[in-house]
Amino acid sequence: MLNEEERKEIRARLGEKLEELAELKRRQHELHLQKEKAFAEKKKISDSIIETVKTLREAKGLRNTLTKQVKDSKSRRSELNTALQQKIDEFKKLQAEKRAMIAKLGIRFDPARIRQEIEQLEFKIETEAPPFKIEQQMMMKIHQKKRLLEQTKEVNALFEKVRVHGKEIDKLRKKADEAHHKIQSKASESQEHHQELLESSKELRELDKQEEAAFKKFLDAKKAWSDATDALKAKAAESTELRKKLDEEDRVERQNSAVSAAQTITEKKQDVEEKIKKRQKLTTEDLLAFQAQANVRAQGLQRPSRRR
Repeated sequence: MLNEEERKEIRARLGEKLEELAELKRRQHELHLQKEKAFAEKKKISDSIIETVKTLREAKGLRNTLTKQVKDSKSRRSELNTALQQKIDEFKKLQAEKRAMIAKLGIRFDPARIRQEIEQLEFKIETEAPPFKIEQQMMMKIHQKKRLLEQTKEVNALFEKVRVHGKEIDKLRKKADEAHHKIQSKASESQEHHQELLESSKELRELDKQEEAAFKKFLDAKKAWSDATDALKAKAAESTELRKKLDEEDRVERQNSAVSAAQTITEKKQDVEEKIKKRQKLTTEDLLAFQAQANVRAQGLQRPSRRR
């Protein structure tokens, strides 16, 4: 059994442990908040990585699609340029034949231009309804120009070929230009998505670094919280042990006090019984001791027995 000095020392130690326990609880709660904050930051970065990867994949898919379209358009443009060059070569040959035939036949005008003038005069007569005299003059011009065309019957087929080839060249050149503009447009758009892809890749690398640092910060915070929790448990166990020790001492002290009181009551009872035998006068203290013994006996009779 501990003496009063030892009990005082234990109580002092218990008080210190409880103060340390309160501080550890505060520290543990603070570390828990830090841990949760670190986890939230890590999760936010992870979510950003998911979105960036999604953007990167979309940009890559669009870039690849546009790159294929540019490749196909270049192939189409190449085919059109080849066909155009062939037409131009044929056109040059026909032009050479045309010039040679005109020189041979002594033709000093362009039948195509004469035919166009005739069409313009006829259109004007039909749409403008000129006065009779002017209409006659216009009809005479048409007749004269048709007579000129009669002189070029031998070269009309050749002139027609030249005209048709010229129109085909114009169509092919227009298609080639359209294919070229399409290539430029798709190539520019593809480059934009490629640039977006590069930027997303750079951003992803940076986010990976941030996520790694955030995850390390979370692990450090988690370890600090875990260490604080272990320290809290250990300190709580120490406090519990000291409290148990004091409780046991109090129990033993109460038990010893009860035994001592019982012995005192028994001794008093014996003194009272002896006085009664000798017919001596009982004091108030004697009567109280006798009553206390009776109360102890009554409590013993009322106490339930333990079942086996």
